Amino acid sequence: MRKVMIDGIVKPLVHGGIILFITFIIVLSVGEIHSIGNITFKVAIILIILAILTSGTAVSGDRMRANFAYESREEKKSRMRWSKNLLLMSIPSFVVWIIT
Repeated sequence: MRKVMIDGIVKPLVHGGIILFITFIIVLSVGEIHSIGNITFKVAIILIILAILTSGTAVSGDRMRANFAYESREEKKSRMRWSKNLLLMSIPSFVVWIIT
């Protein structure tokens, strides 16, 4: 049980670190190293917006109620897992933004 909990948290953080590494490579190749804070903040915001959209939080109450009525338990669980993973993936970018 504990291994599943750790894997559920560590894997998205590692994926967020990979996204951060790719962002660093792109920033270094473009030559905009002084704006790394702004770029990592934008990456984190994009990941959070994707998490909001996948969770269904950005829709009206009637639409959310209709979605819950017609989707299966597995679909809801999958949607919430994607949302959680996207939020966890944004943490490394936020950490770099705070440090810079």
